[in-house]
Amino acid sequence: MSVSLFCEFQKIDISYGTSFYAKEREVHYEKSVLQEDTSIHASEMGKFIKADVYKPLLKVENNSFYLGFGIRLEEALDVDSEYGNLNYLTPIYFSTLYLRDNPNISFYGKFNIGYEFAFEKGDNINKFDGYDEAKLSGGMYFGIESGIEYRDFLLGINYNQSSTKVIIPNGENQVEGKVDRDFSTIALVLGYRFDI
Repeated sequence: MSVSLFCEFQKIDISYGTSFYAKEREVHYEKSVLQEDTSIHASEMGKFIKADVYKPLLKVENNSFYLGFGIRLEEALDVDSEYGNLNYLTPIYFSTLYLRDNPNISFYGKFNIGYEFAFEKGDNINKFDGYDEAKLSGGMYFGIESGIEYRDFLLGINYNQSSTKVIIPNGENQVEGKVDRDFSTIALVLGYRFDI
């Protein structure tokens, strides 16, 4: 049964991207009371690799719609943040693909929505600028992308919004709270589309 389900998928997109604009917003709460709301621009841009698979949903003349899912592996942005131990963001998402078929160059658009998993780096896991036993959790992810397809090669631009949370427990030298960390990126995407 799983083999027949996989055979329904007709397109696989493998893409590499690098952001040319990135911003992080940090909202700091202590005991559910807003303490600080800041925006930080990234000093170094993030890179990612993503894979999307699609099966046909609807075709009307030269317009095709596909439904699928994907995964994105992303390096963290280099931001000047006291909660900067975050290393990798990995969203898993549902995706829709619109394809306008033309003889030479086709146009495409994507919309992705899902959940983002966040991973910490190095030996300082659960250490955020002196906060003990802080926990990192993921959050909602969405993205939109538009571009062109030429002989199965893809060139596009995408916008991504993702969120994570740092949960800070009550402790000897710290007050219970949380930090919402929202990332926004605009990236150039290069990829290849496989037709199964």
